[in-house]
Amino acid sequence: MIRIREKRLTRSIYVMRCGYCLLSEAEAGAELTYDHFQPQSRGGSDSSENLVYACHACNEFKGDYFGETDDTCLLHPLRDDLTQHLREEPDGTLQAITPAGQRYIEVLRLNRPPLVLHRRNALIEERFEARFQAVSDRLEQMMTRIQRMEENSRARKRRAR
Repeated sequence: MIRIREKRLTRSIYVMRCGYCLLSEAEAGAELTYDHFQPQSRGGSDSSENLVYACHACNEFKGDYFGETDDTCLLHPLRDDLTQHLREEPDGTLQAITPAGQRYIEVLRLNRPPLVLHRRNALIEERFEARFQAVSDRLEQMMTRIQRMEENSRARKRRAR
């Protein structure tokens, strides 16, 4: 049985997001689950170092998977640099760069349609926010320019009197 202290620590380490697919509690609509990275059936402990905060789907898909060799092991979301093994495509799918990345995608089924849609929507939102920020910055520059022009106009009128 995982102690409350370990649960709290694990939840905070993963910033209330699934360590595997990055879905947040807010997006899932509930607290997530605790996956034993090295399953208890294979000697894994209840320590926070062995726990991954995981959404229900990722926890179910991973099950008691735990590769026994370097060629079959699953990447760890905190210990491994996932960017060396996976890349996100503009359509929201994940593509493997390495065999370990391919195994990670397959075991956790990270290209399941709801996740792909979620990632695609997040990319669209990021692009929209970037465009909105650019327009806001330009508007601020224009307002500053107009303000300077008005100040110069008032100064010219005062000098002309």
